[in-house]
Amino acid sequence: MFTKLRSWVLLLAFFALGACTEYAYIPPPGPEGQACVSQCRFDQQQCRAFADRDYQHCNASRNFAMAAYNRCVQSRGMGCVQPPSCINQSWRCSGEYDRCFRGCGGRIEEVQPRR
Repeated sequence: MFTKLRSWVLLLAFFALGACTEYAYIPPPGPEGQACVSQCRFDQQQCRAFADRDYQHCNASRNFAMAAYNRCVQSRGMGCVQPPSCINQSWRCSGEYDRCFRGCGGRIEEVQPRR
């Protein structure tokens, strides 16, 4: 039973890894294209820095609100609203970079992963 289950898990893991899409970034030719892509990279770094900063501020506010929530629960137990979780939005920066990269004349091509 265990061996059969392990075989299925390994088979599923193999297919999951095979399903991962990889991309090749082909930069635009010429110095203007290279300068444009450099600006895209800078903008992406800024985007990630702002997203990380916002996430840290959100967590600081959430910690304060969570302390108030815990006090509410201890004193009343009802009618207390738990603060929402924070989500780091830096994932959005990749899409913005891709649009910028293409706007500079670069190409992004899907590459079949090696097996």
